[in-house]
Amino acid sequence: MHLPITGPPVTPNQPAWTDRALRGTGLTERDKTGVVLLVANYLLATARLTTDLGPAASGESIAAYRTLLGGLADARRFPALRTAIDAGAFDYPEDTAEEDRQFDYTFGLDRILDGVEALIRQRAAGT
Repeated sequence: MHLPITGPPVTPNQPAWTDRALRGTGLTERDKTGVVLLVANYLLATARLTTDLGPAASGESIAAYRTLLGGLADARRFPALRTAIDAGAFDYPEDTAEEDRQFDYTFGLDRILDGVEALIRQRAAGT
């Protein structure tokens, strides 16, 4: 994850993954290339974050972060953040085993793919 990036990604599976992603979507070639780069960059960023955080993503570290953030988030100055903290948005569910405590990257990928699906529908409708 800490290798310098000196050009477009070319890995053993990249051509096959890219080819499958580009088939049958009805998108323009430029759109398809943009989608592939968007997803690849999201995956790279999340992999780097996971690697860099390592033990910092433990339940103990997340609890300390929540406590620190909670102390900084004044309800008058940051009402939405205070509401999120108080609702437990920065906490792991209590029954989550330590080895399963990691950030939910599927949420972001799902939102990206929702956007790609909307783009495909938009292009199919001619708008």
